[in-house]
Amino acid sequence: MDDVIISETKEHDFKNKLATIVLAIERVVLSQIEDKRLQRIEDLQYRKEDRLKDLSTKRHRHLVNIKYKEKCEFDSLLNNATKHNNCNIVRQYIKAMECQWSRESNKLTKEQKNKLKKARILINRYDPLVAEYKNLQDLFIDNAMINKPWDEIQKIIDEWLKI
Repeated sequence: MDDVIISETKEHDFKNKLATIVLAIERVVLSQIEDKRLQRIEDLQYRKEDRLKDLSTKRHRHLVNIKYKEKCEFDSLLNNATKHNNCNIVRQYIKAMECQWSRESNKLTKEQKNKLKKARILINRYDPLVAEYKNLQDLFIDNAMINKPWDEIQKIIDEWLKI
């Protein structure tokens, strides 16, 4: 067999070509690694934006709920204030009626006193700041009660309210 003798020049060319191939492979591998890294960064950015959207949506819903609850509370307060104001107007009217009756006759009759007492109880019942009286809204009414004659219903209501 003939021994193949590789000259130094051929060996140098071979090493250069091999180095060039290795460098090309390294570039391809590094390029793929860089592409994967950029893809991961892009995925993380997308997830971050998606989470921010979710948080923003949740925050918006939460704020809408808070706003709705505050509006309901305000409406309730306004309703109670209106009821209280109206009750005070009726109280002033009752007082004016009492004064007028007193002026017409020096002394109030038992019937007039009874009417004033019932009126005061009734107005106190609807005033949201006076909680000592039962409210008609709390009275349970069923079909059997509705089918009774009005006089009986009035007695049940009067007994329940203890007028």
